[in-house]
Amino acid sequence: MAVWYRSKDLLDEPRETVIDETSSLDATVQQILRETGLGGPAAQVQVGDDDRLTGSE
Repeated sequence: MAVWYRSKDLLDEPRETVIDETSSLDATVQQILRETGLGGPAAQVQVGDDDRLTGSE
C-alpha cells in the first residue's frame, strides 16, 4: 500500500470529507451515518455491540 499511497490525495468533489487517523472507529461510523443521511435514531450503532462489526466470533 505504501507504494501507491499519497497523503491528502483528495478528489475534486466539494463535499468530500477527510477523516483522519485520530478519529475513533465509533466516531468515524457515526460521522459517516450522519453525513450520508443514514443516521436516524434507528441507526445509532455502538461499535462492539454486534460481533459482526468487530470480526469477533
